[in-house]
Amino acid sequence: MKTLIQSVDRAIEILEIVRDAEGPVRASMIAHEMQLPLKTAHNLIRSLQQHGYLVQNEEKSYQLGPECFLLSDQAKGPFSQLGRQVGDAVLELHRKSGMAAFFGCDYAYRLYCVTIVEASGYREINGRQLWLNSMHATAAGRVILAARGEAYLEKFLEQSELRKFNPQTKNTPEALRAELEKVRRDGFSVVEDEHVVGFISVAIPVTTPQGKLLGSLASSCRTHLWHERKLQLDEVLRDLRWSAGRIIEARGNLL
Repeated sequence: MKTLIQSVDRAIEILEIVRDAEGPVRASMIAHEMQLPLKTAHNLIRSLQQHGYLVQNEEKSYQLGPECFLLSDQAKGPFSQLGRQVGDAVLELHRKSGMAAFFGCDYAYRLYCVTIVEASGYREINGRQLWLNSMHATAAGRVILAARGEAYLEKFLEQSELRKFNPQTKNTPEALRAELEKVRRDGFSVVEDEHVVGFISVAIPVTTPQGKLLGSLASSCRTHLWHERKLQLDEVLRDLRWSAGRIIEARGNLL
């Protein structure tokens, strides 16, 4: 990716380093990771701190500041109504199937999690965004890519890194196109081990009666549970399609 304004690129990289760290980060670690002189890193950090995007704790380490929360809230705003429309249906899907249930949509060529109910029953709406860079490697992402068509796919490939999460990930344009052709032919996607090893996921597109794509609906579980419970693909798809109908119905009632 071409660097446009170096100081802006570096500031964004600092925020990403702090975001992805498991805890507060020291300036020396940021400088080391970015291969910058410590003084340069300190100047960038101080600027971000002054604007509220970083805060320093008592141990002189840095974490994301309150302005980042405001950015997050603003970014999630457009999905609040959609979350209300799909939330109950996704919860019912989890209860029917006993699997984790997920509804996502595409946002700037990334996979946005509108709501998820984990296998434990824990539910999040507009919560953690762990799938943003996994459109190509997840069942939920692939049904969206298949539904959006070739022009969208070309733009997606221009803007996205096809990250190889593990040796099973199909991360070449040719392999992805082959998978998307299969999704278009079948009307659903099944992905095993490509995003997270030991998990299998099944997804379908959710479209309005007028043909507008709302997003994707997915059920997932650990691969060994799929086999131990002798889950059948036809039954999983039946539950997904029933829940998709519930989403369309709820959406119609709220319009």
